[in-house]
Amino acid sequence: MGLWSTKRSEHAQEPETERRVVHWLLWLTRTFNTCVSLITAALRIVTNPTAAMALVWLFSPQYPLAMLPFGVYSIFHVATYTRTNLIPTIQPPQAAAPVAGASPSAKPTYKNNPTADTIGKFVKEYYDASMGLVAILEILLWGRLLLSAITFSKGSWILIAIYTAFLRARFAQSSFVQAQFRQLEARIDSLVGAQSTPPAARQVWEGVKGGARSFHDVTDVGKYVGGAPAQKKAS
Repeated sequence: MGLWSTKRSEHAQEPETERRVVHWLLWLTRTFNTCVSLITAALRIVTNPTAAMALVWLFSPQYPLAMLPFGVYSIFHVATYTRTNLIPTIQPPQAAAPVAGASPSAKPTYKNNPTADTIGKFVKEYYDASMGLVAILEILLWGRLLLSAITFSKGSWILIAIYTAFLRARFAQSSFVQAQFRQLEARIDSLVGAQSTPPAARQVWEGVKGGARSFHDVTDVGKYVGGAPAQKKAS
């Protein structure tokens, strides 16, 4: 009788042990998936200088000029999301009338949504100019931070060091930033090259250009990893 009771208690504990193992495996799986998601998000931030800089601005003194580039980004992100996701959901595409003589097995064609076409035209027409504006704002913001650093505002030297690294990464990735730097250099060259410009000002400008080029060469990651970083036209 005692042996039978012992066997019954052992059989009763087996389902409880199995449930605990299943719960532990589920918890382990969820924890692993959460860790993977966090690591993926962190890698996206690290490889996306704009997202990384957004986190810096979140915990830094507020500069209204720093918000303008994100405002421009938001306009195009919202417009693109609306065109590709919201409009097809709210107004599903309607099938166009089949062409006379078309094969019955031919794939149906759909009418273009006028609102989506208008948004797409807007994005295509103004995207390049807007990204050029963003590049100008980012360069102007560096000058604003430099003024803060010169006046020894609290935390300004740390912030300008971080922002300089951000702008260097943007220069390596964005053709728009490169184009604005080239235009800025050409304009200053034109001003400094005037006959009325003192020679000392020309020397200072040449020194600034030489220092900028040296900084560019030293921080060129592609030179150390054996390949030039891929440039992005977008943003």
